[in-house]
Amino acid sequence: MSYGQRVRPLVRARLPTTPTAAAVLFGDLLVLFAVFAYGQSRHGYFFWEAPGRTALIIAPFALGWLVCGTLAGLFVPERLAQLSAGALVGTVLAAWIGGVAIGGVLRATAVLPGDSPLVFLLVQVIFGSLFLLPWRLAVRWRLPSGRTA
Repeated sequence: MSYGQRVRPLVRARLPTTPTAAAVLFGDLLVLFAVFAYGQSRHGYFFWEAPGRTALIIAPFALGWLVCGTLAGLFVPERLAQLSAGALVGTVLAAWIGGVAIGGVLRATAVLPGDSPLVFLLVQVIFGSLFLLPWRLAVRWRLPSGRTA
């Protein structure tokens, strides 16, 4: 059995493949949209004026969140239901910081608009956390312990 054949089921088990996990991911993407729409508005840009640019700004961070959230098991309802609130906060923060790091590296390329100064990345960590944590705690609160999707 090849390495890929052994790893594929492990990765697939952490991906948002159930309706509950897909709904959580959709909520995460709405939260990230809110973070970036708010940030753009503070700089005099509005997402409806340049929706393509907004998508390019959000995409690297959404991809980073998907990668790190998947690795942390944040799209597995059974795992979320078993985490305490404190453990969930730590896991979400670690995954978001990782997602911001990935997003920052991608945004620093010439392909995407903007750049990645350290201050911008720190603002993303802070504001993303302020938006993501209440959402994820609400999701955890709605999942009874032991619930399967």
